[in-house]
Amino acid sequence: MASFANGKLKNKLLWNVYYPYLLFILLALVLFGFYASDVFKDLYYSRTLKNLESDASLISLHLQTVNLDSLNIHSLDIFDKQTGERVTLIDTLGKVIADTRENAHEMENHSRRPEFIDAFRGKTGFNTRYSHTKQTNYIYIAVPVYSTDGKIKAAVRTSVSEDALNSSFAPSYYYIVIGGFGVLILISLIALYASRNITKPLLELESAAERFSSGDFSEKIFPPKNKELQSFAESLNRMAEQLGEKLNIIGEQKNLQQAVLESMKEGVLAVDYDEKVLLINNTAEQILDVDIDDVTGRTLQEIARVSEIHKFFKKIINEGNPRESEIVIQHENDKVLQLSGTILLDESDNKIGVLVVLNDISGLRHLDNLKRDLVANVSHELKTPITAIKGFVEVLRDGELEDKKKAARFLNIVYKHTERLNAIVEDLLTLSRLER
Repeated sequence: MASFANGKLKNKLLWNVYYPYLLFILLALVLFGFYASDVFKDLYYSRTLKNLESDASLISLHLQTVNLDSLNIHSLDIFDKQTGERVTLIDTLGKVIADTRENAHEMENHSRRPEFIDAFRGKTGFNTRYSHTKQTNYIYIAVPVYSTDGKIKAAVRTSVSEDALNSSFAPSYYYIVIGGFGVLILISLIALYASRNITKPLLELESAAERFSSGDFSEKIFPPKNKELQSFAESLNRMAEQLGEKLNIIGEQKNLQQAVLESMKEGVLAVDYDEKVLLINNTAEQILDVDIDDVTGRTLQEIARVSEIHKFFKKIINEGNPRESEIVIQHENDKVLQLSGTILLDESDNKIGVLVVLNDISGLRHLDNLKRDLVANVSHELKTPITAIKGFVEVLRDGELEDKKKAARFLNIVYKHTERLNAIVEDLLTLSRLER
């Protein structure tokens, strides 16, 4: 059964390697076929144009000493049959003198044809257009016909239909397809042989990797013949050697992490997006009065029945932003907790839950209350002497300084309240020094 599974895996791996090769080869051959067809067609088209121009020039030289009025159309017909090119001859007024495919007398004036216009200018005229006479597209080349004294006396045009051109080139497609198919078979066999050579050592490496993944690092990989795979096999052997060491290190780090968490004065609580507990330390269990032995995997509602904490977690989960808050847990002795929460990320920065640090600040809040009471009491104590000093100073300023007895009594009262103020300030300074 195991050998059957291994054979099935071997075949699957072979075809997984071979199919991409085959598809790549097929795609390359198809693209090359289209490219080659276009190139050959362009070359064939260019050669046809050159032949048309060369044949037109030969006819022009032949007609140079011929009297066009007594032209024998039979010689042009023979040329048409031999080359498959239609020949048209017109005079300088555009009248068709001869045509190898149509009756020249029934044809319209050709003086406005672009190729003839260029020919009468002493150039080689070229044009491709639809022929209403033959009901198909034609390629036209026209050249001037000179007389013996060097003047243009006519223009001769050679032409061929695009249908005839395409039909002449059509056999080339057959040879391209047959050649491509033969190349495909040859390269496919070579790719199959190469794929077999590649998959065999890969299967051996896969088997070794499965042993390593199960924790068996005792047997090393025998290096294959392929140099690249030799390097890979050596890397796997080094990995297996180092993996055992790293597993021990990970175990030690896990123990260290647990020791750090348990020694923290702050509570640490982590939950996933289903609000199931991922991590909690002893301090958090004490703060939340958790009485469950194993809380990992339980829901937040099971271990902490405090609605404010649940709301705090839900806000971070819904909003995705770090938050801080203070809540009061009302038990026998009220607890004031400072909560600092953020999104929990894995090594790939994927969100996996929420991490919250709980800090019991009940003592700090008690000290804050004492400070507020002290400030209120000191403010009240300061207000009385300041008010008295201000009142007696205003009386003295309004004219009581002339009555020396009253002035002395008022100054004595001001002095006593000043001493009281000084005593209060000294007490505050002493308290500040003690606090530092």
